[in-house]
Amino acid sequence: LPGYSKKSGSLCYSPFSISTAVAMIYAGARGETERQIADALRFTLAQDQLHPALNALGLDLDPPSPGAPVPETGFALSIANSIWGQVDYPFQMAYLGLLGGIYGARMGWLDFADAQQSRLTINNWVSDRTLGKIENLFAPGILTEDTKLVLANAVYFKAEWKTPFLQQTREAPFYLRYGKQITVSMMSRR
Repeated sequence: LPGYSKKSGSLCYSPFSISTAVAMIYAGARGETERQIADALRFTLAQDQLHPALNALGLDLDPPSPGAPVPETGFALSIANSIWGQVDYPFQMAYLGLLGGIYGARMGWLDFADAQQSRLTINNWVSDRTLGKIENLFAPGILTEDTKLVLANAVYFKAEWKTPFLQQTREAPFYLRYGKQITVSMMSRR
């Protein structure tokens, strides 16, 4: 992840978000690229079936509630997609329409010649949708004047444990690749 550093704390991957982001790319792919993406993510449905299926799943996970802020307490799940394109690049309207209609991703027009401002605009969008939990998705230098399109997917998830832990965290060993060990805060329950 471009904006992740060891100092930033926990990292959690969402398989649904990864699939959605790659499906947004897949929607514009054809030929060998289309086949390779389908193989890599094991997309077995044709494009005209896959995108509506992912849309239905996304709506089941996060039904639309226009204008409703993400709650800061209790259960919260918010999935947001966006696309950011170079202002003078000739994008195919059918592609942009599919991303907007299926994934709710509206085009934000930026001038990537000012890569720093473009980076800040996208990072602010991500931060707004994650209640500030992801503030710097794109580090300086990731976007350049050669950038033409950025697809952003943000997920905010907060929930209480179904069965709360009775004890606070405790320090314990965690084993990394190649037998390396570090000490981290852990919780456990029997």
